Amino acid sequence: MRYSNLKLGGAVAALMLATTPAAFAAGTTALTAIESTVNITFTRGANTVSDSAAVTFYVDRKVDFLTESTHGGAVDVDLGDPDSNFTGSLVYTLVNTSNATIDYAITTAGAVPAAGATGSVTSHALQISRDGGATWSNVAAAETLAADEEVQLRILATFAPNTNGTFDFNVAAQPTAAFAEVTGR
Repeated sequence: MRYSNLKLGGAVAALMLATTPAAFAAGTTALTAIESTVNITFTRGANTVSDSAAVTFYVDRKVDFLTESTHGGAVDVDLGDPDSNFTGSLVYTLVNTSNATIDYAITTAGAVPAAGATGSVTSHALQISRDGGATWSNVAAAETLAADEEVQLRILATFAPNTNGTFDFNVAAQPTAAFAEVTGR
């Protein structure tokens, strides 16, 4: 009879673990080990039975980022001198809202002219600032951003002579690096 009570206790503990609601670990560092333990004690007749079970799980990596324009819209270009170029800049903020350090490839698809715009962008460069815009450097093939790190991105665009109209750029940040596994997992 004692064997069946232990078997029942183990089954109840397993059922309790299986029906535990999902844990939400917002703000918890990726791959943090979280242990959950269930204890059960019950009496059946003169017999008291206790059992426990534990499970360890790891917080998943959340890959998320926020990109927003801080330049107040597209760049208006009106070149009165047909023999000169114009260089304009557009600034974006990129925030790694993930719970881990992520490598990103930061790219731009180039200029997006508004309806009625004439002329073209002859070149553009994508730059990054990690100090609020005080210093700028060219964006590397992969930029590493820590969790909750915020950087500024700047596009320097050179417009051809006789370019008129409104231009904007699409900026994208794509995660590129695989994430290390936890040893012993």
